[in-house]
Amino acid sequence: ASAAASATTMPRRKRDTAEAEAAAEAAAAGSNDEEVSGGEDEAEDSGDSSDEADLEMAQADGAEKELQVEFIFTDPAEEDTPYVRSLLAGGSLCTATGADAAGLAATVANQVEVGTMIKADGALFGFLSAVSLQRHRADPSVGRLISLLGSDRVEDGPLRQRLAGLLAPSGGANVGLLLSERMVNTPVQLVPHAVESLHLDLGWAAANAEPAAERASLTFEWLVLLAHVTLDAQAGAESGGAGGSGGGSGGGGGGGKRSKKQKRAAGSSLSSLLGRASFARVEEELLAEGAEAVSLVRGGLPGGGQLLLMLLRPEALAAAVPAMRAVMCD
Repeated sequence: ASAAASATTMPRRKRDTAEAEAAAEAAAAGSNDEEVSGGEDEAEDSGDSSDEADLEMAQADGAEKELQVEFIFTDPAEEDTPYVRSLLAGGSLCTATGADAAGLAATVANQVEVGTMIKADGALFGFLSAVSLQRHRADPSVGRLISLLGSDRVEDGPLRQRLAGLLAPSGGANVGLLLSERMVNTPVQLVPHAVESLHLDLGWAAANAEPAAERASLTFEWLVLLAHVTLDAQAGAESGGAGGSGGGSGGGGGGGKRSKKQKRAAGSSLSSLLGRASFARVEEELLAEGAEAVSLVRGGLPGGGQLLLMLLRPEALAAAVPAMRAVMCD
């Protein structure tokens, strides 16, 4: 008989402002982890023995039995570093850009204020985080990515120039790099809740992180995401493949207001590119629909894939969650 893993409902993140004090007390006690629970009376659950009996009967009958696997969301911790590094090293971002997985992993694991580790039975199945490009620009692993974002590998010229302004050493904006990897057998039902948790983390950190410099560095004006896509057969003939440079004023080197005609042209270009792209992850496709601007990144991935660069506002995370739930939690 085969068995399938499924997730129960998601936890409330400790970074919810109303729970900040309780979270701090839990941190002092050395345990901030929150279980993925099915309800307030989960402790009363007495179905384990019956589940085992059902599984034995299903195996005897040759039927399929769905196993309930308990996942937990935890805050990042230093001991997660080697596991985060392993996931990053096998992911599309480091493969396509040559970014240092070890350096990025250390940054993710040591940033307790923002980020979610997805675990089951002590094993790390995935993570989702956002790190400040400005704050960590001196880190070679981050500096390499900043250089890429301002290079001609970003096919769309207006977006490349916009990013150069946003990421300028002085006078730029606070831009967060979204980092996410997961094992292939991670239940997709977890993903919308992890995205929502990240959005809550960002709000909590912007209001509560200490010291003040830390709080400022985690108050993101923009987010950048590099997603794995493949293009249809027409993409090669339609040279450039660049996305539109997003809607409205970019700020911090992002350019001034644009005419309605310019905005319509940008939107048409963005829609054209997204219409030709097949995403490796559903959640990234849904985030792309809310992006301010997108562009292909030159340099291929094994199997003919490419990176698609997105420029997002932080609120795009929460805006995409309902669609993610509709698609991934049925």
